[in-house]
Amino acid sequence: MNNSNANIDLWLLEDTSNQSLVVSGDTWEPIFAPDRHLVHIKIGPYWRLFERPEGFVKRFYHHVYALPIEKWELSTHIDLYEGFCHVAINLDIHFQASIKYALNNMAVLASINAHIKTMYEDALINVIQSTVAHVSQNTWVRNGLGDIEKKMANDISEMFILQAIQSRVLCELTPTFTEFPDVILSQEDVYLSILKKSFEFNQAKRDETFRQQEEIENQLREQKQRQIERLEYDARLEREEQAITATNALRLLEEFAVQQAAKFEVEQRIHAEKLTHENTLKDMAFDAALALEKKQHTQTLAQQTHLKEEEIKRDIMLFEKEKAQWLAAKNKMPKNKNTPSSKQ
Repeated sequence: MNNSNANIDLWLLEDTSNQSLVVSGDTWEPIFAPDRHLVHIKIGPYWRLFERPEGFVKRFYHHVYALPIEKWELSTHIDLYEGFCHVAINLDIHFQASIKYALNNMAVLASINAHIKTMYEDALINVIQSTVAHVSQNTWVRNGLGDIEKKMANDISEMFILQAIQSRVLCELTPTFTEFPDVILSQEDVYLSILKKSFEFNQAKRDETFRQQEEIENQLREQKQRQIERLEYDARLEREEQAITATNALRLLEEFAVQQAAKFEVEQRIHAEKLTHENTLKDMAFDAALALEKKQHTQTLAQQTHLKEEEIKRDIMLFEKEKAQWLAAKNKMPKNKNTPSSKQ
């Protein structure tokens, strides 16, 4: 019996989970203003309250109050059918006070969102419990909770609209069932409806499981076929890539051979020019060395000639000096009468 109750819970959740998180087309969608602020001016007995305009510059006499968008999560629960069904209720509410609401509640502008929560929490709980308690017994068992969630969200939104509060409400109902008790006559139709729906749900679940299994097998076959096609495609691409790589490699080798031949030719020409240049330099160096040697030889000969001339001059001077000394000495010698010259 636990399995049966679990199946009923799953069925109800599957029927309502998607609907509870999606705002239906007939749900009122507010136009929130993320940057909504009020400006309060008070000078003496005079005051003024207005929505903050674009490009507003705050002065010392201005008091600015934010009217932010508030997220409010509210949870409660309710028991139905003598505790046979337990319904958990979760509300996801986004709301924002309008200018009109703010004007009517100027005393709480600084904490206006907290004021809204405090003021309307009990009213929300009453709307929730009233809606769930008055729902038709067999209708929601057959059709799920989607319509109830939608109605509850709309009722809450309408309540906020009447109070000049912009809101967007999402509602989620999660039912759970206890063990089937002894049948109570007043609730027999509910139990029978649940049993019938449980059977229909299990049958639908088996059909869906078979369909999903068949779909999975078809998907696996298609996936296998796509893998084979992909492998063939990849193999063809790899062959084409290898062919292109081989062609490019051959072309590169040919270009490299041409480049190497051109490089060898250029290097050979450069080597020949280098040898010619080196020979030219050697000839120039030889000629310069020869010229330098000739110059040095000429200078040496000139120096030797000059030295020889100086030596000859010195010899002549010494000869002349000795000659003069000899003549002087000769003149100083006495003349001998017996010399042949006297005899004559």
